[in-house]
Amino acid sequence: MIASKITSRYAKALIDLAKDQNALDSCLNDMELLKSSCVTNHELQLLLKSPIIKSDKKWGILEMIF
Repeated sequence: MIASKITSRYAKALIDLAKDQNALDSCLNDMELLKSSCVTNHELQLLLKSPIIKSDKKWGILEMIF
C-alpha cells in the first residue's frame, strides 16, 4: 500500500512537470520505451529493483542505455 502511494505521487509529479514543460508526448514516449525495455530485458528489471546497486550507478547505466 505504501509503495502504491509513493509511486502515485512520483507519477503525478512527473506528469505535472511534463505539463509545465509542454512535454507530455515526449514523456509518454520515454516511459513507454522504459517499460518495453524492462519487459524484454530481465537483467534491466533486476538492476532497477536491486537495493544493493546505488541510485547514481543505476542512473549512469540508464543514461548509457538510453
